[in-house]
Amino acid sequence: KAIMDGRLEFTPKLLDALYKCSLCGACDTRCKRNLDPEILSVIEALKARAVESGKGPLPEHAKIAVNISKNNNRYGLPHENRLGWITDDIKPAKKADVLYFVGCVASYTHHEIAQSAAKILMHSKTDFMVSREESCCGHLLYATGQVDAFRKQAERNIDMVSKCGAKTIIVSCAEG
Repeated sequence: KAIMDGRLEFTPKLLDALYKCSLCGACDTRCKRNLDPEILSVIEALKARAVESGKGPLPEHAKIAVNISKNNNRYGLPHENRLGWITDDIKPAKKADVLYFVGCVASYTHHEIAQSAAKILMHSKTDFMVSREESCCGHLLYATGQVDAFRKQAERNIDMVSKCGAKTIIVSCAEG
């Protein structure tokens, strides 16, 4: 509260502790003291305040933001590789009511996730499409207090969904 009220400054030690929190919720599950405050909301707000005040994000989080901004994925890999998980036996439709939002992990590092999801959709006779315009969901931006950059990513993906005309979105991305 003192930070939010401007009575206390961010120190390197405080920033280190703040950014070590992955927002997993274990603290909230284990400790239900103090009338059950929404501790994760407080931590999210503190991270956003750290960014607003120019003290955050940490350098490794700033790098992720640059990767997303330049290449539309958290890894900084070429955007044109986003659909590299599609094999000859996976046939997305050019246009469908269902959009499969794959996410960065399944698109770039764990193709088996995207391939399995697509095969389930095909096996269930569900026509689905994917979009070359898909971009990172931005969760890591939000989780590190980079709220403005997160909003930009959200708007980009909302625009992509609007343009493709999907009525249903299926996601593999745990955060998306």
